[in-house]
Amino acid sequence: MLDDTSLASCIYIGIGHMGRPVFEATNRYFLGNGWRILAVDRDPEKLKGLPAMTDARAPRHGTLAIVGIRPQDFPALREEAITAEVIVSMMAGISGDSLQAAFPDAQIIRIIPNTPCAFGVGMTPIYVRPRAKPSARISEILTGIGCMGPLLHVAQEDMIDKATGVSAGGPAYCMHVAGAMIAAAESMGFAPSDARLLVAQTLRGSAELLLRTDRAPEQLAREVMTPNGTTERGIEALCQHDVAKSIHEALLAASQRASDLSASVVGVDR
Repeated sequence: MLDDTSLASCIYIGIGHMGRPVFEATNRYFLGNGWRILAVDRDPEKLKGLPAMTDARAPRHGTLAIVGIRPQDFPALREEAITAEVIVSMMAGISGDSLQAAFPDAQIIRIIPNTPCAFGVGMTPIYVRPRAKPSARISEILTGIGCMGPLLHVAQEDMIDKATGVSAGGPAYCMHVAGAMIAAAESMGFAPSDARLLVAQTLRGSAELLLRTDRAPEQLAREVMTPNGTTERGIEALCQHDVAKSIHEALLAASQRASDLSASVVGVDR
């Protein structure tokens, strides 16, 4: 039972679009280190097949609670009898102050993961709320969270909301571009599976260029282009539509939405 005080335990609250990848990335670490696991979700279908306790009657106190519900559902969460020594929240726009008010005795950590974390290749900005006496388990918990991929520690909490528009939503933007590239390849005669492979590996390789060199993206792009060549013609078409400006505005709008969400949830930051 989770109320055995001799055992560390983790409660996953919300197994949705983002909660499930986080669960898949981290639960093996905690299980492998002897932790007990409980998963909670309003939709019982999302709990089927998980290597975790899913009994609604199970105790709701844990060493760690990882919160992956929608920000709009946060007020309802505060009515649940859930307590933990450490709260790790991935809710966009729900401030550390609000989380601390809901869980006054807990160490508060905010993260903004992205879906590739399910395979250990995500990017996760993280803010650890200052605390006079940090949890004795904090190092172990950060190691578990690190199973999602690199962690970017930020000193200011507002950077978490800003990262929502860049890295958290980033896979959606990349998939939007990927979808367009795949469709173009198919229109040229490539089989769907071949088109998908061409584009996926190209995006993967391009990411490696950014990670493994210190050259600016603009320089890396120029290195692909030759004067009056095929790539230059394609870039000119993108520039005619001011795609770079559209992407910039999209990321700013997404980041602003994280702040708007906090204000829209009645009673959260008031």
